[in-house]
Amino acid sequence: MTGTAVPVTQQADAALASVPGGTLNQYVAPEAPDRPAFFAIDQGNTVMSVAVDPYTVTVLNSQDKTTTL
Repeated sequence: MTGTAVPVTQQADAALASVPGGTLNQYVAPEAPDRPAFFAIDQGNTVMSVAVDPYTVTVLNSQDKTTTL
């Protein structure tokens, strides 16, 4: 991950697109230039954690936060 990060609004749009019917709950900025941004997306009784590459706006991973420790 290098270069200039795209605006957070575009990153959020990518995260939201990966969770149909979801609502943005939280944004966590990358901890370092080579780390993803994280978004918490509410979907009913579920909260999905979505990792987004801040440079390419690629969704790297998503998982249900309500089922993890």
